[in-house]
Amino acid sequence: MLSNLNISINDFDGRIPFSIGDMNSLETLDLSYNELLGEILEHLAKSCINLEYLVLSNNSLEGQIFFAANFNLKYLSRLQLDGNHFIGKILECLSNSSYLEGLCPVIYHLVSILHKSNKFTYPEISYKDN
Repeated sequence: MLSNLNISINDFDGRIPFSIGDMNSLETLDLSYNELLGEILEHLAKSCINLEYLVLSNNSLEGQIFFAANFNLKYLSRLQLDGNHFIGKILECLSNSSYLEGLCPVIYHLVSILHKSNKFTYPEISYKDN
C-alpha cells in the first residue's frame, strides 16, 4: 500500500486526478510547486482518511477550500495551501482534525474570529484579493 506520495516540483499541469482520492492508505500527499488547476477534490477530502500531511502549495488551484459535509481528514496534522487562488473560508470542518498543528495559508487574510479545538487554535481564513 502506498503511504507517501511526493510528486512536487514536476511541472505537472491539469486537474488533480480523481484516482488520488482512491488512495485511502495515503499518509502524505505533496503536490506542491506544479501547475495544477481546479479545486481540491471532495473525494480526496472524504476518502483519504489516513492523510496526515497535505501539501498543495504553489499551484493554480482555486474554488472552495473544503466542504464540511465531505471533510473526513481527522488525522490531518499539516495543511499547506499557500500560493493558490482559493475562495471562501476554512470552515469548522477542521475541528474534526484534532491532530492539526500546522496551517500554512500565507496569502490569506486572517479574520479576527478564532476557534479552539483541542490543542490547536485555528483562525477562520478567507482569501484577500489585492
